Amino acid sequence: MPELPDLVYYRERLEPALKDRAIRSVQVRDPVVLRNATGMSTDEFLIGGCFRSVQIRGPFLIFEMDRGLMVVNCMLAGHFSLDAKFRKSRLLEFELDAGWLAYHDSKKMGKIYLALREQTQLIPRFEDQGVDIIGPGFSKEVFLELIAKSRRQVRAFLMDQTLLSSIGNAYADEILFEARLHPKTFCHKLNAHEQERLFRAIQTTMQNAIESVRAADPGLEHKYRQHVRVRNRLKAPCPRCAAPIRRVAVLGHDAFFCPACQPADRKLFIDWSQT
Repeated sequence: MPELPDLVYYRERLEPALKDRAIRSVQVRDPVVLRNATGMSTDEFLIGGCFRSVQIRGPFLIFEMDRGLMVVNCMLAGHFSLDAKFRKSRLLEFELDAGWLAYHDSKKMGKIYLALREQTQLIPRFEDQGVDIIGPGFSKEVFLELIAKSRRQVRAFLMDQTLLSSIGNAYADEILFEARLHPKTFCHKLNAHEQERLFRAIQTTMQNAIESVRAADPGLEHKYRQHVRVRNRLKAPCPRCAAPIRRVAVLGHDAFFCPACQPADRKLFIDWSQT
């Protein structure tokens, strides 16, 4: 699924292409994608208006428009295209006065919300987002206050969007690898040095990922993950120590880690260092 570095890339590609572009027509090819809370028809709300800006809030892309907002949660497989020739899995299309935009989703799990600016509380999880981890409000003091209140496993803490907005599966694994912490470590067992190391790992990992995706410039239709070190690298050699990367379940999610660089702090059901 698109994660924060992907959304930053989307914003940087989409905003200059869409800014002040007027919408001539809209085609909803599958209504399952759309949620309209405006009290207007989709055509009334969109056609004739302009795109003004593209912003990010957690996993949401926010398209500022003349009459309100179009908020997109891409979920597992959603993505965009600015090329009218790219037609696979189109669910929503915009013809603009100069250009074209489409939302694609082969899984049909993503959602597009049309809302007035005062209606964002109607968008599930939109108002529940925690501190923006790439924004100026994400300080060491804020992070330490949040983690001090948690008795959860550290990977679950990282992925709680009501606390940290927002980290998905791929970058949770990458952050923990950078911090040299096992994904099943409990937050309240971390010492001060480990807490600070985790905070720095969030900053470093996300900034490096943003720069990697930006430099690769993969196009809006493609998810770029060539830079990841452990995510989905099962049995590949660890880039630090060459031990095989392992996979473990953490609260229903697959987590990838190095058992040598990220040793468990307690006895677990499986001793990964011996397998």
